Amino acid sequence: ITISREKYPNEDEVMEAVLTAGADDMETQDDLYQIKTKPGSVIEVSEALTAKGINCESAESVMLPNTFITPSIEEARSCMKLIQLLEEDDDVQNVYSNLEPPLELLAEE
Repeated sequence: ITISREKYPNEDEVMEAVLTAGADDMETQDDLYQIKTKPGSVIEVSEALTAKGINCESAESVMLPNTFITPSIEEARSCMKLIQLLEEDDDVQNVYSNLEPPLELLAEE
């Protein structure tokens, strides 16, 4: 679940609403709050936030890794190419990865 920081700048109020709505955690990012909850609770938490006057930008279940891997540059290139090909395939709805590319590879792009 994501909420716009621009629309709701008071982080403490949003955090209180998120926790009372039954969410597990909230992370603050550049322009949004990212709310984490159990997959079966996404709609329930989203509706509870809406009832408190906080409109969600998105509310969907996504797969988030518990651990990330940082492969070698060559392995990362191969993985990123595979991920790109999967994302471009019309039959694939979502692609999830725990890949954390080496900083050297990101600097090349």
